[in-house]
Amino acid sequence: MIRKSNGSGAVPCIWHVYLTLGILVIFGFFLAPHPWVKSVLPAFMMASATVATIAGIWINRPTRPLAWYLIAAGLLLFAVGEVIFYVYETILNVGPFPSIADVFYLGEPVLLIAGLLLLVRGRTQEKDTASLIDAAIITTGVGLLAWTFLIAPYVQDPTLSLLERSILAAYPLSDVFLLGMAMRLVFSPGARTTAYRLLISGLVFLMFADVAYAGTALAGI
Repeated sequence: MIRKSNGSGAVPCIWHVYLTLGILVIFGFFLAPHPWVKSVLPAFMMASATVATIAGIWINRPTRPLAWYLIAAGLLLFAVGEVIFYVYETILNVGPFPSIADVFYLGEPVLLIAGLLLLVRGRTQEKDTASLIDAAIITTGVGLLAWTFLIAPYVQDPTLSLLERSILAAYPLSDVFLLGMAMRLVFSPGARTTAYRLLISGLVFLMFADVAYAGTALAGI
């Protein structure tokens, strides 16, 4: 739940501009001629999202700022992971796995889930069994698909060590849990503010990107 800003309409203009710039950066990612640009842009985008989230907290003064700070911290962890991965791949020309980058990558969904949990608890003051069941149905179905196509192939791969299999399985598994919390938020009662819609949209695109990346990795693309 977000309180209205004390401003006179400037805040909506700010996020419109930021969203437009973000879309342009996405197009720039696919059109960039140099590989190093594609390595830098994801870190830049996640770092800017962290700054934008914190700025939104300061401007809008939400009733539950801790939830949004956790979300911002999760985005920052992903940005740090991207920087570390860039150093490994582009500067050092090595591709270690597992690496310290995986710690930051996997830390991101943990903080996002924690932030979403606080938001859900704030919106459901009383027991809301119906929305919980709806979210569980969707999450279970997606979880079965994730196990079949994204988790089981790694778990059953004898060429991988236990640590490697655990980390590779943790990525899609964390997305399943993140989806569960996102669906819990979707089905929870309460106002559908601009921040709410942007958050849900961002989570959907984030999980879609993770699934697409995992699928291409399994396909060897």
